[in-house]
Amino acid sequence: MFVTSILAAGLHASGTALLQDDVTADPPLAEWLGAAVDLADPEARTAEARRLAALEGPTLEDWLAAAAELQPIDGGAAKPGRREFEVELWVSGEVERTTLTVVVPESYDPGVPAPLLVALRGAGGDGPSMVWPWAETAEELGAVLLAPTEVGPNVGFQANVRERESVVAAVRWARRHYPIDENRVWLTGYSRGAHLCWDLVLRHPDVFAAAVPCAGAPRFALAGGAANLR
Repeated sequence: MFVTSILAAGLHASGTALLQDDVTADPPLAEWLGAAVDLADPEARTAEARRLAALEGPTLEDWLAAAAELQPIDGGAAKPGRREFEVELWVSGEVERTTLTVVVPESYDPGVPAPLLVALRGAGGDGPSMVWPWAETAEELGAVLLAPTEVGPNVGFQANVRERESVVAAVRWARRHYPIDENRVWLTGYSRGAHLCWDLVLRHPDVFAAAVPCAGAPRFALAGGAANLR
């Protein structure tokens, strides 16, 4: 079923179902869709997406209309400038408390989807260390700049699932809090962040439209399975 594939792909994830068995003939699709999107566990989102897609009655047009009504949290209200957020992200089956540095451009308009530029730290660095190299470029492009300080070991490229999932989770957070243009999500990184940049864009070409890895090449290493070359 086409709607099923759209919802499953769009929501990604099993937990407590949001819907009751005695659903009405006129369900609040946008409300249900929003609640499903905001489930933390990816498996829960997938399960709820399948449940929603199995509803009899709603057409593809109904679901598209419901998706169009889905607005960023707090309506995407934000002021230009830099802020630090302490957030909880679902990473590899558990919640991680992470600091995200966000810079909103002067041209920001909550009614217009903006590009998202994600900047990944080098070994020994953090999110704020990635702001100064990219803030001016993000401003010129009218892009929201996202620089995560993820909680993994502050060393070099780890080439593991947790490392990748922490970035994808941060992108998901940004897309729920700002009106992001899903076709203009860009990725960059320095050194360790550049290796991770290669790894992410080659694994998630559906998420990232462009990448600018700096001082970090694709590589293939049998030791530890550090392969970000495809």
